[in-house]
Amino acid sequence: MPQIPANRVSHIHMLKLLQQDPLDLPQLSQLVKRDTSLTYRFLRLVNSPMCAMRQKVTSIMSALLVVGDDAVRRIITLAITSELNANQPLEILRMAFIRADFANWHPVFAG
Repeated sequence: MPQIPANRVSHIHMLKLLQQDPLDLPQLSQLVKRDTSLTYRFLRLVNSPMCAMRQKVTSIMSALLVVGDDAVRRIITLAITSELNANQPLEILRMAFIRADFANWHPVFAG
């Protein structure tokens, strides 16, 4: 049986946590801290002009609180799925997100 890399297990655990309402921010913060690439990208995004922060955010917990639950779900899900899809063409990921968006929008598929 092939061994699953530790970061993939962590990513799957994060995706599972993102489905909970409300988010377990302390646990999510710990999981994000374990992934240096995700930590760097998340803090870089939060400190970008797009978020228009007055002060530099340096901790994951602060970033999670500042951005808000919905944005955290979108940002981390996109970062993880793009990393899991690294060996595939970008169009496959784009189509998956379009289909997921359609399934959430369409009354037949929406929960």
